Amino acid sequence: MRTIAEAAGVHYTTVSRVLAQAPSPNESPKAKRIREIALEHGYSRDVWAASLRSGRTRMVGVIVPHLTDVLMAEVYEAIRRRAAELGYLAVSSASQDDPLEQSNQIRDLLARRVDGLLIGDAHLDGGQMLDVLDESVPFVLFVRRFSSWPHIGWDDEQGGYLIGQHFVAEGHEHFGVIAGPSHASASVDRVRGFRRAIEEAGLDPSRIFEVDSSFDAVGGREGAERLIADGRLPTAVFAVNDYSAIGAMGCFRSRGLEVGRDIAVAGYNDISISADLTIPLTSVRVPTEELGASAFDMLLQRLEKRPVRSRLLTPTLIVRESSASRPASAPPYA
Repeated sequence: MRTIAEAAGVHYTTVSRVLAQAPSPNESPKAKRIREIALEHGYSRDVWAASLRSGRTRMVGVIVPHLTDVLMAEVYEAIRRRAAELGYLAVSSASQDDPLEQSNQIRDLLARRVDGLLIGDAHLDGGQMLDVLDESVPFVLFVRRFSSWPHIGWDDEQGGYLIGQHFVAEGHEHFGVIAGPSHASASVDRVRGFRRAIEEAGLDPSRIFEVDSSFDAVGGREGAERLIADGRLPTAVFAVNDYSAIGAMGCFRSRGLEVGRDIAVAGYNDISISADLTIPLTSVRVPTEELGASAFDMLLQRLEKRPVRSRLLTPTLIVRESSASRPASAPPYA
């Protein structure tokens, strides 16, 4: 730092102050010159030494159910980019959606002295988070909620409501729902919104046949099999996740049904491949980039001991060919 200070013609404490912060587009010419000289000299900040002085590691832990989940990967990437912009390192971890593994991951990240946690695998009953988290650990829940804990997500109830409205507008009266795990608030909220739209349309809620499943294609196929196992074929099916919708479409195809002609299907999240399927999938688009960046900003507010308010971001319905079918005149239920 003294070498850089001499080259820049400033005191070394000025160098220390500039290099301890993330670059900003509004920096003074002097600060920019200090960074240029630091780069020329191959300067690398000693993060651990800095953390001993400040008591902060500038590292945050991010826990998701599965790293293979495209949606969660997109949210994590948005968190990582926002963290990097502000001079933080975001470290990811996967709990496999298991409460015991989640608590182990939380303990491990805290042992590594992360400054805070972003948790995307919360269970509606709290799981084991209640045993390992307290107010001394700054944290924010994202995508899923629990109790009144600070949370940012999408308005999943509104998203489910949009699908229900769409099916009703297309003339459907008999519905199938492939829900996700009952411990996931995202699934519960999406189904609640869907049911509200059907009931507000004056339709009998008993015309909604619901099955629980997992947030993947295998679960979607199994859920679809259970929907039609007793011969009661709905004319429109809402799967609360695009992967499960894709699995359901495969099931219907194997039974000789053409999605978009014989049966309507809609998913949720609008993952990148949804528009490129052989039969493009109607889905609810959610703002992943905004959620990831905002989740980190909320955590930073907590790290700085500023108040935070939970937020819900607005989803958008994207209608494609998979829900183009209209119901046959004869009802599918006896």
